[in-house]
Amino acid sequence: MNLINELDKAIAKLNKGNWEKHHPKTAHYVTDYLFDYEGTIHGKSCLRKQYYDWNSVPPIWEDIESKRLYGREFGKYVQRFMEDLLMIGGYAIKKEVSLPEIKIEGLKYPIHGRIDDILLYADLMYMLEIKSCHGRKVNSKQFGIMYHGADIDHKYQVAMYKKYYPNQMDEYHLLYFSREDFNRREFIAEDNMNLPEEFDFKYWKILEGYLEKKELPPRDIREDVAKGEKSWMCQWCDYKTLCYEVHKNI
Repeated sequence: MNLINELDKAIAKLNKGNWEKHHPKTAHYVTDYLFDYEGTIHGKSCLRKQYYDWNSVPPIWEDIESKRLYGREFGKYVQRFMEDLLMIGGYAIKKEVSLPEIKIEGLKYPIHGRIDDILLYADLMYMLEIKSCHGRKVNSKQFGIMYHGADIDHKYQVAMYKKYYPNQMDEYHLLYFSREDFNRREFIAEDNMNLPEEFDFKYWKILEGYLEKKELPPRDIREDVAKGEKSWMCQWCDYKTLCYEVHKNI
């Protein structure tokens, strides 16, 4: 028996089960959206990826590298570890708290969001978003958070929660944890963790146009992540094989 093969089969089964649990999609997710580094609004994942997702097109699972599937699921274990430590420290925790359904004028589908944790201590309430990441994400002088601060997409994710969660928090926390070297960095939401007035949900409006027309959108190809912060790497997408082989001429 090869235990590595057994583990790889199990992680693939887990990811496939999680995918099936969340399909078909009935709402947009807060984490689909990304503000890029010149202030222009883009999707965190390209429109084509979202189109596949909304139409419940399954990825070609056998073509996805196992290490990518491990990385995706491992973040959940990091979150549980952080929660356990905070409970040892005396905090009560409400986990995976859903936002009320967000309905936006001009959008057919509502927006859903889920806060990692709400911490309760004495009479205080804290909102917490946990990001598990690799060492370069923390330490790189080129794009690491130690040098450049919190990712703008994570800041606006917290901003969405601040705006649409009905209860006021005493503080809003964004916590990074490196799973390689165990570096930690915390950001407490300040004035720049608010949605700008010009936030118009344009990305989702464009996506819904393609969904309505049943038209496959173009690829959103950007720079390699190692070359800069504003990037989308097709090689990290679950639909890479489907997109470049099955639909290679589009």
